[in-house]
Amino acid sequence: MSAPSRLIEAVKEEYNLLAMATVVAVSAMTSNPLPLLAGMVAEATYLIFVPDTKWYGARLQARAALKAAQQREARKAAILPQLCGERRERYLRLEGMHQTICSQIATQHEAFHDSSHKFDYLLDKFLEFASKEAQFTQYLSGLHDEVCGTDAQPVPHSDPFARGRVPAPVRSFISSGVTPLDPSGPWVAQAIGDVQATYAKELKELTGLIDKEQDPNTKTVLVKRQEILTRRVEFVGKIAKALENLSHQLQLLADTFGLINDEMRARSPEQVVEDIDDVVTQTDCMTRTLEELAPYEQLESRIAQAQ
Repeated sequence: MSAPSRLIEAVKEEYNLLAMATVVAVSAMTSNPLPLLAGMVAEATYLIFVPDTKWYGARLQARAALKAAQQREARKAAILPQLCGERRERYLRLEGMHQTICSQIATQHEAFHDSSHKFDYLLDKFLEFASKEAQFTQYLSGLHDEVCGTDAQPVPHSDPFARGRVPAPVRSFISSGVTPLDPSGPWVAQAIGDVQATYAKELKELTGLIDKEQDPNTKTVLVKRQEILTRRVEFVGKIAKALENLSHQLQLLADTFGLINDEMRARSPEQVVEDIDDVVTQTDCMTRTLEELAPYEQLESRIAQAQ
C-alpha cells in the first residue's frame, strides 16, 4: 500500500478518531486550548511515524486479508447454488487444497510468500469462470427451447452432492427442486447443433424470400431479420467455443492446485512460482475473452426484451 493510502488509513483508525474527539471535548469542556494543542502535536507525531512501521503494515495486510476472505465467502454463497454438483464439489476440493498450500507457504521459502495472493486470485477466478459457464449453459438451454421448441435437457430434481460437504445454502437451493444444468453433458453439443441447424434452415428460407420479394418495405424487413439472425448464429458459435474453453480453463486451475500441492516441497521455489505465473497469465487471457463476449450478450438481452 502506498504512503498516502497508509496515511489515510491511519487517520481513519477508530482509536485515532476516538482520541481526537476526546481531546477536542476535553479542550471545549475546560475552555483550555492546551489539551487541543497537545493533541495536535500527538496526532502529527502519530502520522509521521506509525503509518510507516512494520507493525502498521502488517495490521493493514491482515485487515485486507480479512476483507478479501469475507468477500470470497459472500461470492461463494451467491455463486455455488448456481453450479452443478460436479463443479461445486471441485471448487470445495480446491478450497481445501488452497488452505493446505497457504499453510505450507507459511513455512516455505520466502519466494512463495510473494505468490500467496496469486492462489487467492486463482481460486476466485475458478468461481468466476464456473459462474459464467453456468450462465452460458442456462442461456443455451433457454435458447434451444425458444428456437427448437423443446427443452435441451430435462432438469433433474436430485443431486448426488446435495449432502455431505455442500454448504447449507446450497442444500437449501437444491431442496427447492431446482438443480443447475450440467455444462459437461452430451446435451450441450446436441443443443448447439440443433440451434445452429434451425438457424441455418431459417437463413436459407429468408434468402429465398429476399430474392423473390418485390416490395421494398417488406424486403427491408426481411434483410433486417437476416442480419439479426446472422448475428445470433455468430453468438451461438462464440458461446459454444466459450463453454469449451471454460471447461478446459477450470480443469487447468484444478490441475494447477493439485500440482503445486504435490510439488511445493519437491521442486525449487523458482520453478513453482514460474508455474503459478504461467497459469495466472492464461487465466487473464480467459478473462479478456469473456469480456469480448459482453457486447454480444447485451445484444441478445435486447433482442429477448424486444420479443
